[in-house]
Amino acid sequence: MRRFPRYLLLLPIALFSACAPVVVVHDHRPPPPPDRVEFVGVAPYYGAHWVRGHWGWHHGRWEWIPGHWSHRGYYY
Repeated sequence: MRRFPRYLLLLPIALFSACAPVVVVHDHRPPPPPDRVEFVGVAPYYGAHWVRGHWGWHHGRWEWIPGHWSHRGYYY
């Protein structure tokens, strides 16, 4: 009785990986500026948490999206 060649078990994986689409993303945007320092202050109500500001790419340039207070459990 002949033994089954183990390398044939890898054949489906090799075929799938050879046919899988390759996605290449070319990001030509410059890196965002350093984060801004924001004054957080005291929470306006019990259970509020601070969502910090961040840079967002809008209309071909970086724009600062300021931080805001939010309810716990709610994400925007």
